[in-house]
Amino acid sequence: MRKFVVVLMACAALAEALPAQQSDSESVREMRRVGSMSQIMVHLIYPTSDAVFYIDTRTPTTEAEWNTLEGQTLMLAESANLLLMPDRIRDEDQWIADTKLLLDVGRAALRATRDRD
Repeated sequence: MRKFVVVLMACAALAEALPAQQSDSESVREMRRVGSMSQIMVHLIYPTSDAVFYIDTRTPTTEAEWNTLEGQTLMLAESANLLLMPDRIRDEDQWIADTKLLLDVGRAALRATRDRD
């Protein structure tokens, strides 16, 4: 009987602790905007897309340059996810379609960079 009471109390304590852990976990997953749309465009998307647009005239020749380009193409692809944050979406259908294109192009550029192509 004593073991049953101890197990029951342990289960009750665990059940009491679970909602607090879930709310902490939810707050960690909550997305919070840091930069403005203008900052994302000027500091992330424009420079990284330039690296892709001008690849014919700025083709990497060293391993370090390829690594830099890989980081830029990764950032370009991931920036699409920033544009899909709920408080950044403008005209929903067109915005999502354009952002998907950005993600697809960024992923293709990343694959090409990893293949050194």
